[in-house]
Amino acid sequence: YAAQTPIERLTTMAEIVDAAVFLLENTGVNGVDLIVDGGWHCR
Repeated sequence: YAAQTPIERLTTMAEIVDAAVFLLENTGVNGVDLIVDGGWHCR
């Protein structure tokens, strides 16, 4: 599975946490779906 993603690895927990922290800390961000899947949805 990981080799089939554009980044050729699984998303790390740290990357998911970074995305969540980004959304929580930025009050100007609202109504956004931030997809953290290593580019799988773009394939």
